[in-house]
Amino acid sequence: MAWRTSTKCCRRKEGIIKNIQMISKRFLEVIEIISKSLENEKIKWVLIGSSNLALQGVKINPKDIDILTDKKGAYQINKLLKNYKVKPVKFGRSEIFESYLGEFEIKNVKIEIMGDLKEKINDK
Repeated sequence: MAWRTSTKCCRRKEGIIKNIQMISKRFLEVIEIISKSLENEKIKWVLIGSSNLALQGVKINPKDIDILTDKKGAYQINKLLKNYKVKPVKFGRSEIFESYLGEFEIKNVKIEIMGDLKEKINDK
């Protein structure tokens, strides 16, 4: 079986929030809490999924916040967001994905952390 590594991670850059009208105030507040919690750490991370699309101006109503990082970053975020932890980061595998996955909740917004996300590309 072969696995493909997902998108490379990157650091948060100032000014990424351009189209805030596409995302609720509550989501923006949660993203700000996360960003401030991680800004002084050497963690590679990126917002992915519907919240990322909404920040870019896509007319979509995100249901959660997805963060992609590496294994080390997932465990660091697990510690930094410990007060919001629903499920601690741990390794898991489904039929098509494997990652170090954790779940958090801030202001009733679900946050999923995925470290070293890999996608199954064949049955070998």
